[in-house]
Amino acid sequence: MKIIASLKNIFNCLLIILLLLIIYTGIVDYSFYNMILDILKIWLHNVMPPILVFYITFSFLIKSDFLKYIVLIFSPLNKILKFESTYSFGLYILGIFIGNPGFSLILSDQYKKHNISYYDYSRLLKCCSFQTPLFIFSIFSNLKISLIIYFSNIISSIIIAILTK
Repeated sequence: MKIIASLKNIFNCLLIILLLLIIYTGIVDYSFYNMILDILKIWLHNVMPPILVFYITFSFLIKSDFLKYIVLIFSPLNKILKFESTYSFGLYILGIFIGNPGFSLILSDQYKKHNISYYDYSRLLKCCSFQTPLFIFSIFSNLKISLIIYFSNIISSIIIAILTK
């Protein structure tokens, strides 16, 4: 339920900013209001659902034993990346699949619960800040291009994790 409250706060802030811009600029054209409504509809229908689905799914995976299995499968990679804890490394692997902003919310939650150190928290924010796979695959109709972009994100994430250790 925290995610829904957070997303409502983000939505409310965006709405207030838009209203302030309208008031400040004095634009009261009917087409401008329609454009704002279209933008909000796109955000609500195309951006929010993937974020919410990823957040709920991966929150469940974190609370289950699934994270332990991920760490076991990818443990050779952690020898290179050197996260302070295997839990942080498991979050990193999940972060590759979530992307932002969903992963930022999960990281923030895990840091507030003292499940990860500040060092790993800041590293994870740096190396897992990219588009969600669902977003990448929905933008491009060509699967080959989508895969190239997605794997480029993963490779850049690994490079950033190596450089920030």
